[in-house]
Amino acid sequence: MEIKKIKRKIVSKLDKQNIQYEINSNEMISKLKDIDALLDEAELGGGTHHHEAFGKKRKNVDTRAHI
Repeated sequence: MEIKKIKRKIVSKLDKQNIQYEINSNEMISKLKDIDALLDEAELGGGTHHHEAFGKKRKNVDTRAHI
């Protein structure tokens, strides 16, 4: 028995020439860029200022351990 591949063309009614489409598209791209920036910051562990603060705390802990 042969299996037919059913492929139906999807027809979009979206008007890419509409000014509202351009506004929404630009807004969504901006939001995606913001999300990418937040993901990059999360990969760093909260940003460099958190790393610096943690480093200072770590130095204080090490100093106390030696005393």
